[in-house]
Amino acid sequence: MTSDEDSALLATLRASARIHFPDADEADELVARALKVAIAETEAGRAKRDRKRWLLRLMDIP
Repeated sequence: MTSDEDSALLATLRASARIHFPDADEADELVARALKVAIAETEAGRAKRDRKRWLLRLMDIP
């Protein structure tokens, strides 16, 4: 994704949150929390894949 696409996606998330939460600060906080959860889940998945690859290499399985 380009920077413009990232900005557009973030703007869409904020606009959607503001529809459901009229308080702009609350909406922005919700978007920030959702992004943190998504990042954490992605990192956890990457760590799990890396552990699996390490174990397979340890057992000499390609």
